[in-house]
Amino acid sequence: MGIFNKPSALAHISVLELTGPKGNLCGKILADLGADVTKIEPPDGDKSRKIGPFASRANQPDFSLYFSNYNTNKYSVMLDLESLKGANKFIDTLGRITRGAPKLGEHNNEIYTKLLGIPEVVVNQLVEKEVIA
Repeated sequence: MGIFNKPSALAHISVLELTGPKGNLCGKILADLGADVTKIEPPDGDKSRKIGPFASRANQPDFSLYFSNYNTNKYSVMLDLESLKGANKFIDTLGRITRGAPKLGEHNNEIYTKLLGIPEVVVNQLVEKEVIA
């Protein structure tokens, strides 16, 4: 078994992270324990990309050591969830990433319908397929 194929506690879990700087640690812990974590960022990047200190005194958002530390072992996707194209891409990503993932708990339609503007019909279809948990 190669170094990247070692069994881990959460290897069977897929997580979509829709947090900002205050929620980065949770995703990092899950990723460090082996979960497949995908961070969804707005088009201008996560706010934590602008938090210092910065590598090589570059003072550029993509060189944030804070962001690098709290987002290791994660995938990152930039999506504009306020646009129709971005919302559709989010739904596609959600279905692809979590397909076959075990159901972890109760879902909250209000998060998806009111905060993200995803139609309740779509959310209900995803929940029926146990894509959202």
